[in-house]
Amino acid sequence: MSARTSRRSLPALLLALLLALTGCAEIPMSSSVGVMPVPDELGEPVTQIDPDGPSPGAGPDEIVRGFLLAGVGAGNNFEVARSFLTGDAAEEWAPLAGVTVMPSGSDLADVEARVTSDQQELGLDVPVQGTVDAQGVYRSSEPGATSRMEFRLRQENGEWRISAAPNGIVLSLANFQSVFQSYSIYFFDPSFSYFVPEDRWIPNRASIATDVVQRLLQGPPEWLAGAVVSAIPEGLRLGSDAVTIQEGVATVSLDESAAALNDRGRALLRAQLEATLEQIATVSSVEIEVAGEELDANEQVTVERTVPIPQQPVVVSGQRLARLDGTRLASVPDSPELAQAAAPAVSLDNGFYAYLADDGQSLRRFSHEPEVQDTELAAGEDLIGPSIDRMDVVWTGERDNPGELLVVLPEGGTSTISVPFLQGRQVQRIRVSRDGSRLLVVSSDDEGDHLSVVGVNRNSSGMPVAVASSVPLELGERYQRIVDASWGSLGRIVVLGSQGSGQPHIWSSRIGDPPEDLGIVEDARTVTAAEDNRSIRVGTGDGTLVSHVSGSWQRLVDLTVWAPAYPG
Repeated sequence: MSARTSRRSLPALLLALLLALTGCAEIPMSSSVGVMPVPDELGEPVTQIDPDGPSPGAGPDEIVRGFLLAGVGAGNNFEVARSFLTGDAAEEWAPLAGVTVMPSGSDLADVEARVTSDQQELGLDVPVQGTVDAQGVYRSSEPGATSRMEFRLRQENGEWRISAAPNGIVLSLANFQSVFQSYSIYFFDPSFSYFVPEDRWIPNRASIATDVVQRLLQGPPEWLAGAVVSAIPEGLRLGSDAVTIQEGVATVSLDESAAALNDRGRALLRAQLEATLEQIATVSSVEIEVAGEELDANEQVTVERTVPIPQQPVVVSGQRLARLDGTRLASVPDSPELAQAAAPAVSLDNGFYAYLADDGQSLRRFSHEPEVQDTELAAGEDLIGPSIDRMDVVWTGERDNPGELLVVLPEGGTSTISVPFLQGRQVQRIRVSRDGSRLLVVSSDDEGDHLSVVGVNRNSSGMPVAVASSVPLELGERYQRIVDASWGSLGRIVVLGSQGSGQPHIWSSRIGDPPEDLGIVEDARTVTAAEDNRSIRVGTGDGTLVSHVSGSWQRLVDLTVWAPAYPG
């Protein structure tokens, strides 16, 4: 293989390889299927890589491996890769139909091939780290997952050629991390008070601004549908082929339907585009045009990126509620007596607490201002530790789950939320995001442990009425064991879990990103977070409280406390 890379890098070529796309095709996967749109026309890569074409007299195995390796060469619409195919197959093959990401250390040369006796069929089980779907959502695959790739071959002019091949290309993990970048696509909570980020992996190329806006125009994915809203009218399209950037100004040309927006709609549209586009290093401001004229908005809107919460986690200390302020422990006045497994939660405004009593058979609400109140909210067989959303709704349910959760409304009534994917699972933890738009669930069944996230649909009063989808976004495929999980900020989650047979580690990531390993805390049982990694607090089996300081785990206070939890 030869390369001409004197002026630009290999990553730049691979960026050009994975272009923004318009049609769809599938790659068969042993876990989630990765799908990417296919362009009508494939532009030339920034850097030209010249992979080797088929050698005269090459056998079926060499032809198939050469074809897969030639996927890095995008020149002349993957001309070299197509030269391994028969004429009809070369016309039908869609190289950008999907991207399969191989694990670190994997090599196509090490993948064993299965060849039929007549040498007309060959199969490979390619190891899979994850996939990226049509909207740019990265999904991890289970440890040891493979993608079955089957090829048919026949001879043309005395040489073996591939007559049928799966669509798409395969990238190593290193190349994937070089050529893709994670961007947050910003939607709103239904009140338009808070941004809700949703991460997409997008090829980091010259047209990144156009790609990002196109993802925004597509709307939220199924697992969030109805839980978030957009200022973008249905069917709105770009008015030109690209979003241009000149001297730091990103100009977004929209079709004429944008002109029908009122001032508030225009202001929200601008806020959404600015939040999404200003992540790009070369963008400092955004202009919106319709038919060549600037789209003005005679109104300003303020949308927060995070929901502010008190930074004092609640803990159980001496069988009473307490708050941790830095390294100082402050008892909650008139606290009821609690067990270590009370799983306390505190509302976002510090107004009240919820906790479990009677070995998980009673959910109770406690407040000490303006007067002491300690009342039962709900009863059950074995309840899940509560979570309190920003509307003061308390969430719980049965650990042995029938496919539903129980919510206790602020005025005291209760409602049942159907969550079909929890049917038959044991639920260890539920956590509502602090903006109220998403539900994080740790559960298990015969197939193993699950880490799931799904949108929360609400009525006009802000009360939860349903989950957005019966199919959640599954985040736990790489984990063999999941002990606990918590929301951080800006769509970040923190997980206490193991990706192998060893002790659980603490992992931190944004939803849809490969997690960062923060190391081990001995005998860790619970984890909670507020903002960045420095806010993480870990509770252990012997009552030690540990925090993440300067890249290591340190005991925070010389006290015995249990079940630390930030508001929410």
